[in-house]
Amino acid sequence: MKKILVSDLSGTLISNDEKELFWKENGRFDGERTVKKLIDELELFLNDDNYLYIVSKVDSHEGADFIYDNIIKYLYKLLEADNKEQVKTLFVSHDEVNKSNLKNIFPITNVNGRNVFVDMSNGAQITFVDKKTDVYDILKQVDMLEDNSLFAIGDNSNDVDMLEKCIELGGKSSFIEDYSMLDEEKLISVFINYKTHFKEYKELKKLIDNGQITNVDERLSFSLGSYYKEEYRKIKQELASTNINIEEIEKKSIVYEIINDYIREIDLKVDLGGLDLKDFKIPKYIDEYDVYHSFNDYCDNVLLSAKNHIKKKIYH
Repeated sequence: MKKILVSDLSGTLISNDEKELFWKENGRFDGERTVKKLIDELELFLNDDNYLYIVSKVDSHEGADFIYDNIIKYLYKLLEADNKEQVKTLFVSHDEVNKSNLKNIFPITNVNGRNVFVDMSNGAQITFVDKKTDVYDILKQVDMLEDNSLFAIGDNSNDVDMLEKCIELGGKSSFIEDYSMLDEEKLISVFINYKTHFKEYKELKKLIDNGQITNVDERLSFSLGSYYKEEYRKIKQELASTNINIEEIEKKSIVYEIINDYIREIDLKVDLGGLDLKDFKIPKYIDEYDVYHSFNDYCDNVLLSAKNHIKKKIYH
């Protein structure tokens, strides 16, 4: 049974802290040096006939050309020849494909109705898609979703849809976050706050689904302040009566923070009229995410663990 890893790039495979450090020290990003830090773990994963699908959102700050020239190019350069075919790269952007210089320098091949840019010098394959969850349509087209173990990793709210879809398909999703311990009192306060906000959003969703809030004007004038205070008190009381595992509290805080960011972005779009009220949604799998310090930490504990086998569901 193969393992299929779907992964965000910046902040997940490549640490944001490390990128910022290189920028600060050298005025540039040393992509080759950065990729070298994860290549050994990747090779161990790929040597077992597993697959990596990198799904990276590209924008004006770090466009397709920048990400290719500074990261992806070095990744394929350093990969062993036998493993290059097992790594696919997806750039998420409708506009960047038109702006990118890749279309002018690399030949294009059609794979299952999608244009794929191929760098013949190193074997890199780049596909442009509209959203991160498109990766699962591609996996379905090449019959990779049945009888294989599916994994997905990301680091922020932009990855939640992709991670949630992985769970729906029977896979395992995790966040990569190089978290550092706060003092215990501060950490518990942060955890209670994030968890309370999440429960508040769930209550709001329930009111919308039950027809008690029917339009954006009602949404804007509605307050859950008293509900928030009561839930905060309940969660604080619940924690006080249990043996606290600080590391678990820390991890859960990260999960709640990322999920709350995701919900807030949707809520803001609803408030501004960019989405209908019916589009307001709450991620369903809050308790199914694990958190790891880094990609290498994740590899050691999940991908390279012989005990990890996930029963696949069939994609519908």
